[in-house]
Amino acid sequence: MDESMDSSEIDAKYVNREEILADFQGCTGIEDLGEAIEWLEGADWNLLTAIQNAVPQHTQAQSDMLMCTSDSSDIRNGGVPISLSSDFSSIPSTSNQRTIQLKIHSNHTSFTYEAHESMTLQDLQTLVFSDSSIPPCSQHITGWEVEPTSENPPLSKLVKSSFVNLFLINVNNGADGAGPSLYHLKIKAKDKNKEYHLKLPGSSSVYSVMDKVSVLTSIGIIYQDWDGWPPGKTDDSTLAQLPLDKPVHTLCVKASTAPLLPTSVSQSKVEPRTSSKTSRRNMYIDLTESDSSPEDFEDAPETFTDEMFVEDSVTRRAEPLIPDNVEDETAASVHFNEGFSRRFGPNIPNFFFGSLEEAMKEAFSRPARERRMLGIYLHHDKSVLSNVFCTELLGSSEVLETFNNFFVLWGWDLTNEANRNMLLALVMSNLGAEAASAIRRMAMDQLPALMIFARTSYNSENLSTIFGNVGLTEFTGYLMHAVELYTSIQETEIREEDERVARDRIKTEQDQAFQQSLQADRAKEEAKRRQKEQETLEEQRKKESEEAEERKRQEERAAVLASLPPEPADGTPDVITLRFRNPTGGTFVRKFLSSHSIQVIFDYLLTEGFRVKEYKIITSWPRNDISTRDPVTTLKEINLPPQETLILEER
Repeated sequence: MDESMDSSEIDAKYVNREEILADFQGCTGIEDLGEAIEWLEGADWNLLTAIQNAVPQHTQAQSDMLMCTSDSSDIRNGGVPISLSSDFSSIPSTSNQRTIQLKIHSNHTSFTYEAHESMTLQDLQTLVFSDSSIPPCSQHITGWEVEPTSENPPLSKLVKSSFVNLFLINVNNGADGAGPSLYHLKIKAKDKNKEYHLKLPGSSSVYSVMDKVSVLTSIGIIYQDWDGWPPGKTDDSTLAQLPLDKPVHTLCVKASTAPLLPTSVSQSKVEPRTSSKTSRRNMYIDLTESDSSPEDFEDAPETFTDEMFVEDSVTRRAEPLIPDNVEDETAASVHFNEGFSRRFGPNIPNFFFGSLEEAMKEAFSRPARERRMLGIYLHHDKSVLSNVFCTELLGSSEVLETFNNFFVLWGWDLTNEANRNMLLALVMSNLGAEAASAIRRMAMDQLPALMIFARTSYNSENLSTIFGNVGLTEFTGYLMHAVELYTSIQETEIREEDERVARDRIKTEQDQAFQQSLQADRAKEEAKRRQKEQETLEEQRKKESEEAEERKRQEERAAVLASLPPEPADGTPDVITLRFRNPTGGTFVRKFLSSHSIQVIFDYLLTEGFRVKEYKIITSWPRNDISTRDPVTTLKEINLPPQETLILEER
């Protein structure tokens, strides 16, 4: 101890150490007093250094449940160094837990993490501290889909979807407007049918709320149509100035079809839109051990720094091709095309108006014979090569003809850092990490550049990249080489597509033939079914007719049998014995009196099943048909002998 220090200085020193100790324990959660003092003494009682040293020891258990997408080249000052594997490869997770992607916006940067749903809010705050240098006790994270109801809930209780935008506020930073309380806003996005919860300091402006909502909902500020703000609010109004409902104020927002005018927002108070500095490479974070070192990142330098800018008045323009803080890529495309035409027209390429995704569809989403290459032109106003490249190379008639015949061209201006970051995100999501990494590595003296892409087997391949430090002859040669390479690829694609179309046509024809055969078989089966039904109905009708006829016969036989005279007994005089021979050769005998009429014979035959209407009754000799005689005529009158054979013949 310095002997020159008086007692008051010593007392103040130890009082200060008590405050540092309390702050250290509050931020790190280390309750053991001895351990806390050991960490502080090791850092010479520097609070931030002690927290940085202590946090990795207590976050080792978190490394197996967190993936982070972070800056690949820098470790922010004051933050806990995070070790990354040199190849940036993702370690596969064996957990069945849901993985949540969290993008946390803080002032002019953002951090993207991929965490398991079991991770707690305090775990996340500890990891955010390692990136932002804001101690957990000073962090307020807002924007959750479900507002926290406890101090340390798991992420599964706060996030229901797979991705969420959040906002980090330093409650100890006067710039963030720390106050005695935070204002809780429940924001209902009608178009998305979702709710968002924001807790913001009272000094936050209405415009800052709109800016955060544009991140959450992807609705640009000028297209936000609001309900729920108190009357008289302006974009400059702070939350503390407005009569908001307590404890929660509900707002509704939807996308407008036309831009809405701002309500008196001061340009000096406009908060710049948060721009993501994150690359889209996923990696597991180990907060204590790693084989990598800061030198591992030297191969991926940040380009387009101030040192690379050439202060040449020729390349400076009053208006950039894409203005700062452009709302979206479609608006950026319109600005680029109009600015390029004003600056370098009229002999310029026909750049595509629209988003990068739409340009890719225009080039690739066609039959193989109609596909084109996608050319992405990357411009930079502060490159000394830009003017010559645009006027002499891109304006060449041969180059323009090649572009018109083989390319869909899409342009972007990298001059502004925010626009450059927007392009990197667009290329990452549409063309992949390799293409985005290639743009990130481009040095200033290489720009402008033309990246040429082609669709091969459902993938987008970077065929060539032509940089601006070439002459017209070289540029034309590189361009024609890309055309030749693409033509070869296209021939393969056409052949494969033709084969696929032929296979599909054969399959279609086979399917049609099968369907026709199936329909014919079904028609035959239907015809058979109907015929069978008809036959069944006919048989049923015939059966019913026969049954009716049989009933009629039986009734008639019964009636005749009741009135039929009995057969004469043996020895009765004037008896005539008649033998009947039926058509099948069978015979039967019956006796009659000579006084019986022919009708008695008819009635008897009816009882035996032979109707006179159906059978003739023929005498043997001479051959006469007695069924034609008058039924009342007696047997004696027709001179039948005492014994006679009568033959029954079908009519």
